[in-house]
Amino acid sequence: MEDTTIPLLQTLERFSSIVKQYGDAKLLKYGRSSIPYNTLQRRALEKLRIIQKSIKSKTYRSTEPCMKDLILVELTSWFNNTFFEWADGISCKVCQMKSPANATGYKGDNRVEILNCCGQQTTFYRYNKIAYLLQTRRGRCGEYANCFTFLCKCLGYDARYVFASFDHVWTEVYSDAQKRWIHIDPSENVLDVPLMYQSGWKRKIDYVIAFSLDDIQDVTWRYTSDHKNTLACRRSCSEAKLLETIMQLRKKRQSNLSDTRKKYLNKRNLMETVQLMMERKPTEDEKRGQVENLYIFTLSEKEITEKQFNIRYCCATDMYERYIKQANGSLSIVTESKKFWQTYRFSSTNIFRKVERDWRMVYLARSEGTAEAEIVWKFDFSNSGLVVRNYFLKFDMTTFKNGNVNVKLIADNNSENIRGSNKFKLIATLSGGEGSIAWQHAQLFRQNSNSNEFPFDFNIQLSSN
Repeated sequence: MEDTTIPLLQTLERFSSIVKQYGDAKLLKYGRSSIPYNTLQRRALEKLRIIQKSIKSKTYRSTEPCMKDLILVELTSWFNNTFFEWADGISCKVCQMKSPANATGYKGDNRVEILNCCGQQTTFYRYNKIAYLLQTRRGRCGEYANCFTFLCKCLGYDARYVFASFDHVWTEVYSDAQKRWIHIDPSENVLDVPLMYQSGWKRKIDYVIAFSLDDIQDVTWRYTSDHKNTLACRRSCSEAKLLETIMQLRKKRQSNLSDTRKKYLNKRNLMETVQLMMERKPTEDEKRGQVENLYIFTLSEKEITEKQFNIRYCCATDMYERYIKQANGSLSIVTESKKFWQTYRFSSTNIFRKVERDWRMVYLARSEGTAEAEIVWKFDFSNSGLVVRNYFLKFDMTTFKNGNVNVKLIADNNSENIRGSNKFKLIATLSGGEGSIAWQHAQLFRQNSNSNEFPFDFNIQLSSN
């Protein structure tokens, strides 16, 4: 039996129990009905075509991804931006002010956050039940990871719920094409940057354990670039006791599996163990907690003919529009509309779209608990024979306290003058602020949630090179 006197091992038992609900057939059917699979598939196909074009032009140096992996990317984006909502603070029953919890406890299997304010106690339950989360569609990292892992299972992915001892959870999904587990943090909307917690967030890594319906695995080594130092930090229990507990829980999870499934899992675990032994250095993206979207703006035939490029974004509708200005300047013809702020960005670091339902405001902000955030849009007009002649940029920003937003255009030669250039980036960096809500003190594109205005509007006039 597991040693219930050691807190870490108690936690393993609790998380191992949470994932049992992923096998509920009725729940899986209901979960599948909540996912707009055809839309995700269409978006994945569009992205695949962009990548295939980049491969032909030799600007994409990685292996061509499979559709199943690309659908997973779209599922992550949809879940973070449309399906699930971040629960920000606890509202006092009396003064209605939102504040972080100042006490915690447990009621059954559910963690309870407690706010003591105005002589009253207000509670926020961290529910583990998938049926409840599919209805409320809100929470923090625990609820995000639990519900997202389940929805991955709904689409037939082999997914597992990952617990880290530094008070964070996320998801891993097995890629059949790549023969490896892919890290996905649904609350941060990032994929495949496992070293970001240690190198970008500066978290201490000691125990990271992954739980699935039929397995449990110590995956700590995927999330650290210094195995020796991490091993020295593991003091919650002996390595022998941890391994014994994992093996007992694994045996329990696999007690009703077929011999064929057990053989497959054993073989896959062996391959993963070899992968986990390989220590590697963090990428630049992982150092910044960043994920790339691969999108680079190029010119359409119409834009080349008209010698203009125009892009605008409405945060309230979370919609981009590419458009052509008419000669009289009074009318615009929209040539393309795309949902979600991430769709056209090249990369982003610690950025999310915040919806204030009480104040009916919406904006882009940096993730809670991060010191800095960045978003980048990239443009490459080199195949058109055109360069930037002139431009106008509307880029609304709002700051409070000592919050700061820095916006700059950078040409391919690192000049901040993009006139005469055909390759450049638009970069916005958010930082500063005070106290526990410092992340809210630097905002992009803040507007009323009912607005149809475009706080981001970039107009470029082009000329022959």
